[in-house]
Amino acid sequence: MIVDFEVALINRIKAVLNVANLDAKVESYPNDPAGYNVASFTATILVRYGGKVFQTPPNRQFVMQHFTIEFDVFVLFRSLKGAGEGYELLQTLTNGLIGYDIAKDMRLFQFSEEIISERSDEIGFWIYQQRYGAEGVHRVY
Repeated sequence: MIVDFEVALINRIKAVLNVANLDAKVESYPNDPAGYNVASFTATILVRYGGKVFQTPPNRQFVMQHFTIEFDVFVLFRSLKGAGEGYELLQTLTNGLIGYDIAKDMRLFQFSEEIISERSDEIGFWIYQQRYGAEGVHRVY
């Protein structure tokens, strides 16, 4: 289920960028983040499962439990301003992902967006994190 959601989100991001005529590499968050090569990109978008938050069931005899599934979208880019640059990429993602049905009756909403790092050496890039969620119900049979 988690992998299906992640694949759906990656495919949606690719479609949104295609419609907006924006170019970026889009993929799952790497298994080995320390070994990820950042030197060869202009813009990269990495998607990572962020966990689930479960609501307390109303009683011990419950047969379903509401949850929010969360995903992090990391946006790495070299330039902030201008056509096709970082700020435009961030806004395009927000516009294209909010309200998207990631699964039946599970529409994405955005929790936050923040800069989490910048690198000013010879490679130089910015990293922003957008956090999205969707509400669902886990049924116990």
